[in-house]
Amino acid sequence: MKKISILTTPFLLVVFALLFFLTSKTKAQTINCSNSLNNYSFNLYHNTKVENENLFLSPLSTYYALLMAYEGSKNKTKQEFEKVLYLNNSDALNNNYIYNIANKLDNCSGLKISNAIWLDKNFVVEDKYRKSVSDKYFSDLKQTDFTNREAAALDINGWIAEKTNSRINKIISESDINAATKLLISNVVYFKGEWFIKFNKQKKNSQ
Repeated sequence: MKKISILTTPFLLVVFALLFFLTSKTKAQTINCSNSLNNYSFNLYHNTKVENENLFLSPLSTYYALLMAYEGSKNKTKQEFEKVLYLNNSDALNNNYIYNIANKLDNCSGLKISNAIWLDKNFVVEDKYRKSVSDKYFSDLKQTDFTNREAAALDINGWIAEKTNSRINKIISESDINAATKLLISNVVYFKGEWFIKFNKQKKNSQ
């Protein structure tokens, strides 16, 4: 599966329509947040679609992943994130809106979206940022030794295996990490469910 490499976001899955389920009941005070997510989602789809090919994409999970990086950005970098995420400023993020999305995800049977931001172990992480990642975005902040490529890959793949009930055990290889790697974002979606209307196996060979 293709890897998206801005901050390495592995594994994108879940039907695009999930976005509308999660944002259909937003209130007036969360209009900026829902507009941000919707605009980002359609732009992501426009830039990743391929004519006459199927596409499985989770705009929500990549949006969440980028928000973690945005939370720690400043100045020009922050402005660039705001362009990508269609945010006017950091005040446009409504904590209740983010919480409601996370709460609905928890109530979706068989669906689990997990994010983690991985920083080099030599970085000193401010408590305020660590708390934001955990409490605001319901994600993990991990530190690993990127100079030890094998160990770093094992750490990240271990986290991915845990979050996907061992359905995915390896997505990061040593070659994905180099001396310049200082930060990596991992995003996984685990879904196990049944079709509302099941496919009739007897028709699989009929044309």
